[in-house]
Amino acid sequence: MPIRFSIPHVAARDASSSVWDELKVGFRFVFGQQPMVLTLLIISSLYNLGVSAFVFILPVYAKEFLQVGPVQLGWLWSALGVGMLAASTWLAWKKQSDMQGRLRIVVSGMTIGGLAVCSLSLLETPLVAAGIVIVVGGRTAVLNPIVWALLQEVTPDHLIGRVLTTFSVGSMASAMAGMTGFGWVADAIGPAASLVGLGLVLLLTAAVAVSCVRRVRPVLVAQA
Repeated sequence: MPIRFSIPHVAARDASSSVWDELKVGFRFVFGQQPMVLTLLIISSLYNLGVSAFVFILPVYAKEFLQVGPVQLGWLWSALGVGMLAASTWLAWKKQSDMQGRLRIVVSGMTIGGLAVCSLSLLETPLVAAGIVIVVGGRTAVLNPIVWALLQEVTPDHLIGRVLTTFSVGSMASAMAGMTGFGWVADAIGPAASLVGLGLVLLLTAAVAVSCVRRVRPVLVAQA
């Protein structure tokens, strides 16, 4: 009596090939077909490069600059959360503007946030530093909701999953690079140099967002 044997590795090969094909379609759209999406990816990656490292630099900054203990460090983290909560509440209540207006919010947020992070390297007073950290949290928290909303607006429905996956990979990779790189700078040179570097990354994010605003303007004029 003949016995049928299944060959699971063939199905697995077909599945892996299909996944790879899907990823290639997403990469092709992000890096070749839609410059706006690529610019948003660069903005998001730069943002995660700086902001993800900032949370881990705070303990070193609190210990070496502010000369405070765990309780005061908790206050600094709480101040960061207060700023982020205030920004999220403001975005939820704010009337939705056009694409150019939302990108301008990103530009102003990253500019003020970058300058605020740089100014922390000059401060040694815990109360003043907590106030600046609130500004950092409030100004930097506006980017992710706006960028991800814009991404969904400019991406076709059938590609949204692939593009979001590409964004997630880029964000995680830049976050790991930021935590490793700026952590090494804080250990080798000092937290002040690391904070200045983080601020410059946020300012660079604002500069890329400015170029995105200029790119959107001709499109809006043409549509009008």
